[in-house]
Amino acid sequence: MTDISDIEAGRILADPRFRRLVAERARLRWGLSAVVLGMFFGLIALMSATPQLLGESAGSPRMTIGLVLVCVLFVSVVLVTGFYVRRSNQGFEGLMRSVREDCTP
Repeated sequence: MTDISDIEAGRILADPRFRRLVAERARLRWGLSAVVLGMFFGLIALMSATPQLLGESAGSPRMTIGLVLVCVLFVSVVLVTGFYVRRSNQGFEGLMRSVREDCTP
């Protein structure tokens, strides 16, 4: 990657496509953060409200409902992270590249 001058950076920052890109990334980032926090706090609320339910067996004696929920939460966080990375690489990077090419000589 090459460094850009202050003038080129000013052009990029003034470009409406760049502003839209920044807004879309922020909206996606905050939305996914709210989803993940909701899942974590939901699990914590469930743990505090019904600990006996989470200790019950879920199929086998070693597998509890609480353990299954924690595993689902872990997989969900990995999937949400993967979604964000994929969305960033496919949509945001292409748009940023075109903005940078148009705004730099």
